[in-house]
Amino acid sequence: MVLALILSVIAAPAQSPSATIRGTWAATAGPNQVLQGTWTADLTAAEPNNAQGTWTLLNASNRIAAEGTWAAVKTARVWSGTWSARVAAPGGGSGRVLSGSWRTTVAGADVQSLRELLQKTLREQVSGAWGSGRLSGSWSLRASQ
Repeated sequence: MVLALILSVIAAPAQSPSATIRGTWAATAGPNQVLQGTWTADLTAAEPNNAQGTWTLLNASNRIAAEGTWAAVKTARVWSGTWSARVAAPGGGSGRVLSGSWRTTVAGADVQSLRELLQKTLREQVSGAWGSGRLSGSWSLRASQ
């Protein structure tokens, strides 16, 4: 099973010193596969360039096929992070663990922190790339209100 953390966000603006943003993500894996799922991000005003959260991969029946965690950091104009997930095994058990990385660059002076990057998805699409071993693809974020 191909697995990737790729975010496509439905988020509410973070207005408190600490905020959780929830959303959905979508990604490509190779030329013909599209993945999707849900995610959360835990943000704090004290560390606007760091975030961590959880995510799920949904199957065609909209059931959880895998779930895991992710973490991200912003340096200069590059945002990058890591992800891992445990594949759901038949019968409700848990299967193997997959992991990988993701990154994006954002042009424009309106995004100065990782927190602002996640909030930018309320206004426009943000995209990037992911990888896991020999597998790779693209992802995009878009929030709806």
